Amino acid sequence: MAEKLITKSFERLLDKGKHRGFITHEELGKSLGKRNSTFENIERALIILVDEKESLIKKMGQKILKIELANTIEKIPTSLSNFNLEINSEMNILTYIYDTRGENTGITSLLSEIKSLGMQLKDISTEQSSLESIFLNLVKESENELVRS
Repeated sequence: MAEKLITKSFERLLDKGKHRGFITHEELGKSLGKRNSTFENIERALIILVDEKESLIKKMGQKILKIELANTIEKIPTSLSNFNLEINSEMNILTYIYDTRGENTGITSLLSEIKSLGMQLKDISTEQSSLESIFLNLVKESENELVRS
């Protein structure tokens, strides 16, 4: 039976890495604990976090749309749930990740829905997804895979 790689410490590290933008090898080893921080387990954890080359290349076509709201909100409205938005800790910046190569990016629909909700915008910016941001998304997607391995 495979050992469980995700510990409470490892979960906290993943959350920290998502906000900070990186996880160090040393932190990964510490979070796995002495018993699980063998080279093989660290390598196994990292392999799970990395997509196949083709998938990674596809993710490089993603862009990030940051929508700064004029006012804070308590939570993301349910009518925006189809957009898979994230919100910052200050509850005033919505983040939307979209594929630039897609026929329909969803931006027009998203902004229309925000307008229909009466939410006022302060600023909008975009940025190209970096390997760092792709890694953070992989960490998020792979948490369940680590538990199963």
